[in-house]
Amino acid sequence: MIANACILLIALTGLLSASLVDALGLRLLMQGAFLAACALLLIVGMLRVRRQTPAALRDKGMALIGLALTGVVLVSDVMQGRFEADSYKFVVLFGLMFVASELSATLDFNRLVRRYWMLLAAYTVLVGLAMLLGTGEGLYVQAGDAGPARLAVTGSVTQQGILGATFALLSLTYLMQTRRWSARMAYALLLGAALLIVMLSASRQVILIAVLSLVLVFCSRPWNSRTGVVFRLKILAAACLAVLLFLGFSFAVDDTFYRRLFETSSDAYGSGRLEAMEGWIRQAWEEGQGLGFGYIGRHIDYDTGQLWPHNEFVRFYVEGGWPGAGIIVILFVYPWVSLVPVLRAREGGAVMALAIGCVSIITVQMLLDNVVHNIFRIAFYYLFLGTVAHRARLMVKESGERLQAGQSIASRKAYHSAIHASERP
Repeated sequence: MIANACILLIALTGLLSASLVDALGLRLLMQGAFLAACALLLIVGMLRVRRQTPAALRDKGMALIGLALTGVVLVSDVMQGRFEADSYKFVVLFGLMFVASELSATLDFNRLVRRYWMLLAAYTVLVGLAMLLGTGEGLYVQAGDAGPARLAVTGSVTQQGILGATFALLSLTYLMQTRRWSARMAYALLLGAALLIVMLSASRQVILIAVLSLVLVFCSRPWNSRTGVVFRLKILAAACLAVLLFLGFSFAVDDTFYRRLFETSSDAYGSGRLEAMEGWIRQAWEEGQGLGFGYIGRHIDYDTGQLWPHNEFVRFYVEGGWPGAGIIVILFVYPWVSLVPVLRAREGGAVMALAIGCVSIITVQMLLDNVVHNIFRIAFYYLFLGTVAHRARLMVKESGERLQAGQSIASRKAYHSAIHASERP
């Protein structure tokens, strides 16, 4: 009960926009609630430590290595007087990774995903209404010359689009599972609201997240079965329908997303990412690796073109040196390692859909954005992946044991039948 409540509280903090929280003066309250939830989860997890499986030991080892590498950078930053506590907020992820296997046994994942979907539903309805009713110029944002202005009622077009896409993925999953027409209509309406947010947010990262999620879903079923073939045909049909809806919405309602994808100049398409990455890497080589966590944030200069690198591998290498590079490699590998048993267990339904969505979001944002900028949302992703992966590993193990037991019983029956047959005159 406590673990479920804490995880949902973390998920809720990940939905709140920074601009809204600051406007209401709730920043300290939200941070305190987040840290309290994480602390309770760590306590619950540590109290439940029992005999460990090899996979759980591996995950704990990854977390401990990440903490050790963080300690190396921390000592350097403290000794040189450049320590910033806010720049080390990613440490929370290692703590949650360490206790994920212990927390798994306390969770009902279907209920957890359902409640997360309900939180996203409330978010989608509120943001969708704000988008439809919002007309002020202050609601629009434009990053340099990289395409037309976009509607950002929460202050972040990327977060809007990602949360809208996550809700769309879960709603589509529930829509395909239900047989009641009233429920299908409700899911379809909510799915439409989510797609409206995605289209008006016009974040190109969402396209990459959707493509990666589609590939993972496409490969999640066995290749040598009829059900797998039918499932993939449905996925391809859904993808074609999504393209048609995208084009229809672009030509008939709002073409912002279309213009950002196809009419942005080649020089502005990357929003200065490649130039920024090159500049920061060059500076790291000239001044020495490991400039200290938080260095890039303190030295961003839009006038000279020193932009945010929008790549976590570059940022962690520049700020943390080779230990920083090791930290981000661990944070990159862990979600994929966690996804493998979920796919092997063929969990299906909304649980697997959310796991795939989490991995896709982390991967794309790690390569093209700042994945720990919204530590509240990312912490939920890592915690969910770590816990559901442990449950999936147990499911695979139990399935293998049942299969082995069935084969053993069948072989014993065959053996006794052969004995009886040989004893007959």
